[in-house]
Amino acid sequence: MTDLVTDVLRLPEVARIAFGFGSVLIGPTSFPLVVNALAASKISIVTVTGGGNRAVYNYKRNRFTFSFTVALGDPDREALVVHESVHAAFDVMISPMQVKVSEAAAYIAQCQFFYFRNQAAIDAGAAPTFGDPILAAAWPVSQLALTRPRLDEADVAALLSTISGHRIYRLRHSEIDEYDGV
Repeated sequence: MTDLVTDVLRLPEVARIAFGFGSVLIGPTSFPLVVNALAASKISIVTVTGGGNRAVYNYKRNRFTFSFTVALGDPDREALVVHESVHAAFDVMISPMQVKVSEAAAYIAQCQFFYFRNQAAIDAGAAPTFGDPILAAAWPVSQLALTRPRLDEADVAALLSTISGHRIYRLRHSEIDEYDGV
């Protein structure tokens, strides 16, 4: 079952993800931490029925939950694995932070991965169409980070605001995800 995550995290596009803002830093060394924790059985993976593309990392249980068993070859699912692996990396690094900051980092990484995985088409003029307003807000930030990986507060302000106002995060955006190690 660990292949669900490790196969994605070993893709060359994942190693190209690099950005930071505030105290957040995501780069080529972030994702091997998750691969190593999975190999050491410090992080587990479960799948649930129901289909679709749902994924969660629970830092209290050190566990991924996916609604799918295969991600490789499906860029949307691969990007979700990357997103949740950002949360897992924060847990391995023992980096507590506000929910909105953690989510912003995960969405930026998800969008950068999506760009790298579809770079030829996007560079040729294709534009992603995101139904999720957070992905839509994260996309321009992820693209800015391609040329200026160290983002400032103004660069992520609109994304943080979108996360804070989203129905999923509205009531907990300022809470702390107590990433406590695996």
